[in-house]
Amino acid sequence: MYSSAALPANYQAMKVALKQCDKIDEVKDIGDKHLALATYAKEAADEELLFYAQRIHLRAQARLGELYAELTKSGSFYGSPKDIGISASALTKAVQISKVPEGKRESLIDRTPPISRNALAWEGTIRRPDKYAYMREDAEDAYYHEACSVINNFISIIADRDPRAIVNGLKPDEVQRIKGALQKSQVIEWIDEFDRCLSK
Repeated sequence: MYSSAALPANYQAMKVALKQCDKIDEVKDIGDKHLALATYAKEAADEELLFYAQRIHLRAQARLGELYAELTKSGSFYGSPKDIGISASALTKAVQISKVPEGKRESLIDRTPPISRNALAWEGTIRRPDKYAYMREDAEDAYYHEACSVINNFISIIADRDPRAIVNGLKPDEVQRIKGALQKSQVIEWIDEFDRCLSK
């Protein structure tokens, strides 16, 4: 496996290798291997190895999206996602990740911990015109950014975490506190209204 001392060198070498890849299957192979490595690192509670693997996996996703866009635009690829061994939703996320400006993408990947795949893909989605900017003009920036951060974290959690695993990790007093504070109908109503605002 990898030693902690070797990780920085391996990391830089893999970044270079990914940029030089010109075949989708090569990039996918690198991404798959590092996803498996991330799973191993999580089980082994090796945080340094986990972050290394997650960062390379995210960069592989970006390169996969770039190559797919290049090949389809040039007419070199006419197949379906299944032809390259990937689901349509996973390929969509890869393309979205590739659309995040490189400087911003690198910053989000290199932070500790690195951004999640779903959150990074969200950064690459096409935004609708902001019809509600006036509602934020008088809001405190810190409050607004904190709310965005909480929402993004929530999206990442529900996409990647099993609710049962989270509940099993709670202490009895935490369970009681959350049950007392959680108003299911209020949460559902808020999410429905939030979704309606996004769709307008």
